[in-house]
Amino acid sequence: MTPSPGTENGLHPVDHLSPVEIEELAQATRFSGSSSYRDGNPTGIAGPAIMRREGPTHTKEGQVAEHARSRDTTASPDTLWQIWSDPTTWGEWNPDVAQVKLDGPFAVGTSGEMFMTSGRHHKITIESIESGKQFALLATAIPGHPFLFRCEVAATGSGSRVTQGVTVRGPLAGLLSPMMGEKVAEGFVPILNALAKQAESKG
Repeated sequence: MTPSPGTENGLHPVDHLSPVEIEELAQATRFSGSSSYRDGNPTGIAGPAIMRREGPTHTKEGQVAEHARSRDTTASPDTLWQIWSDPTTWGEWNPDVAQVKLDGPFAVGTSGEMFMTSGRHHKITIESIESGKQFALLATAIPGHPFLFRCEVAATGSGSRVTQGVTVRGPLAGLLSPMMGEKVAEGFVPILNALAKQAESKG
């Protein structure tokens, strides 16, 4: 699967923005007085034949909207979770991930690096896990404004629904979320399709 020019369907939010948009966001955060920056990466993930646009919906994180996409699949929740919760397999089905290295087990607080097929690499941290159902990865892409990526698996009558959402945190989250959220969420579509295909192939 080949990403469109100037974009990358990976997990890092900046990968979905043009150079001009990135510079505009960098200027906005500089004006806010924020100076910290860490290269980070979220994780994106997937679901089947029906793609659903979920959001934006409000969260408790400063009432900033979460932007998400969902997909239905005939694969079982157990199969999807087995694939999704094993970062060593992400390079097999995610079109933009070459390799993921964690500094420990797939557990809350574990950090690591994601290496993209584009040659970029991003730091990731697992913030929460509800075994068999969902997990969240935190990455810092914009100075002082981490991105939280939520990945969820839910059972349906015909299989499962997988959902991936992104929430922007930080002092200018209310500004950045409407500017970036939906564009980032659109990048989840090919990832969710690939995850569903991988799970369905395993029966």
